[in-house]
Amino acid sequence: MQPIFKLSHPVLCKAVNLLLKEGVIEQYKERNKRRGRPRKMLRVNESQRKRAENLAFKWNAYLFSLTAAVKALRAQPEDARQKAIAAYYENVGLKNQSLNFGIK
Repeated sequence: MQPIFKLSHPVLCKAVNLLLKEGVIEQYKERNKRRGRPRKMLRVNESQRKRAENLAFKWNAYLFSLTAAVKALRAQPEDARQKAIAAYYENVGLKNQSLNFGIK
């Protein structure tokens, strides 16, 4: 079974850069004796650990609810699914979108 959501490299980089800027995570270099140049590593800033845990909890709750919504849409007949997607686009102010959230 394939994952419902995929995170692209540019989106991941933006998220990491935001967390670095906010001070939630910090970057350091670590050298492995068997490899060439030092590698950039990330770790949670200890002074921001509670905040990082709170952000992770909120992200997991968001993904869980979104996954449940996608599974519910997949269980509906095709015409009901398309109506639900059209209603979503209308609610967010978009018209005639061809995207369907990858719901098949």
